[in-house]
Amino acid sequence: MFKYILPLMMVLSINAAMADNTAKDKSRLENLKKELEQKQESLGKQKEAVKALEKKLECNYNLLQAYNQCEEKHEKNSDDYPKCMEKAKTSNAGCLDNA
Repeated sequence: MFKYILPLMMVLSINAAMADNTAKDKSRLENLKKELEQKQESLGKQKEAVKALEKKLECNYNLLQAYNQCEEKHEKNSDDYPKCMEKAKTSNAGCLDNA
């Protein structure tokens, strides 16, 4: 009878150890899943911020292009030059508001 008890005890202790390891692995996986979700959320916010910065950059680039066109079309001392620059600035204001 003792020859059956020892192997049975070994099997039971191995099963207990495996169950403990499984619980630890499950807990670790749940923690990793939470961490991954947090990082995905953070990356999503960063993507939105990058898109907003790209839009502002595009607006500023377009404004610079409009200013350059004013310089090409008008002499700096002319009456039309400040009007052109103001028009470029005004037309670009809506772009920056939406960025």
